[in-house]
Amino acid sequence: MFLFVHIPKTAGTSLRQRLTERLKDRIAFDYGPRHELTHELLRDPTLAPEDQRARLEGHKIEILYVHVRFADWRAAFTPAEVVAVLRHPVDRCISHYQHYLTHGGDPADRLAARVTAGELDLREFARIDGQRNLQARCLGIDAAKLENLADYGALLLSDTLDSTLGLRQRLNAGRRSFTVTPADIATIVEANRLDLLIHELVRQAGREGYWEWRIPDVLRLSPLQTWFGRS
Repeated sequence: MFLFVHIPKTAGTSLRQRLTERLKDRIAFDYGPRHELTHELLRDPTLAPEDQRARLEGHKIEILYVHVRFADWRAAFTPAEVVAVLRHPVDRCISHYQHYLTHGGDPADRLAARVTAGELDLREFARIDGQRNLQARCLGIDAAKLENLADYGALLLSDTLDSTLGLRQRLNAGRRSFTVTPADIATIVEANRLDLLIHELVRQAGREGYWEWRIPDVLRLSPLQTWFGRS
């Protein structure tokens, strides 16, 4: 079984839909015990992650697709079983802010509420602790141990998903409703230096080959299967 960590605004919604079409009941989602998408076997928060994994494997689940955090499942999965898609941090932050402006968020999400209420501009949003280096935090990546990136099962880049997975169409994309200034970009860069470094390391690894991640076959989406429903 693989653990796919869905980092917000990295084409995760598009990939979720395509994988569901392909895997059907062999993929399980964890968006929290009360979320409608969460698999029925994951709704008991008292079970240890190892026990939850065993239950899923008993039902022949091949991918556990979790929202945001590897930390919640670290006791049940090794980094070698973890797959994630990364996005350029500046693009990801802007897209996340736009998403909140367009769609709002969970009623309990105070950050989303502040954005939709107009309390935070883009720079203030980027400086929020929960947004700083979000991708590194979702994957539990330590700035002092960047060589550990090689231990992950597969780290992919959102702008190459067509060539790596066969994912062409993107869902859940918001149309820009605000102007991004050079000062905004500078603030986002300053708040995401670790994420920028990780993104560049993964990009260069793809070019230079010093780290090679093997994409699990179960993740690859045939264009014929995806778009025309053929086997």
